[in-house]
Amino acid sequence: MQDAFRIKTFKSEHNCGKHYHNRRVTSSWIASKYWEYIRDDITWACDALKEAIRRDYNVFVFKHKCYRAKHLAIKMIHGSELEQFKKLWSYCAAIRKWQPRSTLELLTEGHKFLRFYVCLEPCKRVEQELKDSWTWFLTCLLKDIGPKMWTLISDQQKGIIETLKNILPNAEHRFCVRHLYANFNKLYKGQVLKDAMWKAVWACTEREFLEHVKEIQNLEPNAHDWLKRVKAVSWSKHAHNPEVMCDMLLNNLAKTFNSYILEA
Repeated sequence: MQDAFRIKTFKSEHNCGKHYHNRRVTSSWIASKYWEYIRDDITWACDALKEAIRRDYNVFVFKHKCYRAKHLAIKMIHGSELEQFKKLWSYCAAIRKWQPRSTLELLTEGHKFLRFYVCLEPCKRVEQELKDSWTWFLTCLLKDIGPKMWTLISDQQKGIIETLKNILPNAEHRFCVRHLYANFNKLYKGQVLKDAMWKAVWACTEREFLEHVKEIQNLEPNAHDWLKRVKAVSWSKHAHNPEVMCDMLLNNLAKTFNSYILEA
């Protein structure tokens, strides 16, 4: 016989209000219901999760419960940090098996993990391989576009600078200033320094450029010395070849294009 229940009292009229809180909606329950959404978008905000629960189940939950639920969901997706640390020894053993010349240092204090250093064998010869890769790529590219007066914008990646000198000695090679500033900002921070550097970037005359460089020197001599090691032609508008007819100093267009094709 199946389970059944019997109604003993029935009231057709009710004057009680609605309750939007439900103690059965726990952080574990939320994690079990929404872990796939969090897996698809790990940056999904707790406010958005809270609104999704209200919309889907007509239940109000506090934000701190959503925080706990998201933490549990991430644990369900990636596993616990403790379990991941336990696999480090197996990870080291696998690398030593397949990349025997790699360098691995795992520092512990008893059973407590402290630090981990790894340098894979291919990374030890990466500079030469980068030069070979850039040489091959640019040679193929020039077959299609021809050896004209080109302007190329890149970051300060190893290999490309020397390769361009050899293959395109007459090309104007510039650094993406956004990448350049990111490296600059790691050492020399502050809005005033940032503004002075960008003024030097967009300076149209040498006099204007030197004024802003002098301002940087007065603010932070070491920052001035750091910038001085980078040729002005690669990052300041005033030093560009006027015959090139291109004043671009950022590769945002390429970044945007790459983001679209990666998404596709």
